[in-house]
Amino acid sequence: MGRRIRRVRHFVRIMPVFISIDTNWWHETVKSEIAAACSSDEAVLSARCRESTAIPNGPALPMETTMTERGFRVRGLGEIAIRCDDLERMTAFYGDVLGLERMEGNAAEGIVFFRIADGFGGHTQVLALFDKQYVSRPGLHQTGIEAPATGASSSLHHLAFSLPYGEQEAVMGWYEAQGLPYRVETFEWVGWRGVFTEDPEGNTVELVAYDGSIKVASGLGSR
Repeated sequence: MGRRIRRVRHFVRIMPVFISIDTNWWHETVKSEIAAACSSDEAVLSARCRESTAIPNGPALPMETTMTERGFRVRGLGEIAIRCDDLERMTAFYGDVLGLERMEGNAAEGIVFFRIADGFGGHTQVLALFDKQYVSRPGLHQTGIEAPATGASSSLHHLAFSLPYGEQEAVMGWYEAQGLPYRVETFEWVGWRGVFTEDPEGNTVELVAYDGSIKVASGLGSR
């Protein structure tokens, strides 16, 4: 146990050197080391682990790293599922216009899955389209075959998919070629730029990218 704590402290000391190389790798590596140390004796180590998350000049880590209270921790976004009024048009938009990869297999009638990324623990990150005629919503509030609310009436604010900053110009050119209206918005505090359009049923869809120069130019990039 003591060896693991020393190893965590070692990572805490050396990781800021590598922040400019791969922040995500640094973040996940330190979290995994902390979790491994805490799992052996959480009651004794929880205070030490919380202290270890406060790393000088490094990205802030969540205070809750030991899972002592809940017994679980979310590792990723598994899927987003949209009820569709016109599944064919929606499938064409996300497949042909955005170019998402359609997943093949034993999906139920009226459901289309698009692959987004590898995901966590074998569950691919997906966008799922559900035809309102075939599939009701699971959970406490069942739905019928009525058309789903979209646009300003929907509780869904927007969808966002990530891509490299250098490809956003191609996105805008492609949208113009398809006759799709779009708008561009910059979020300086995090260094993001989003290109927004709408799918055939009025859901706002963003293709977002990070560029450090946006954050630096805004004066918010310095620590």
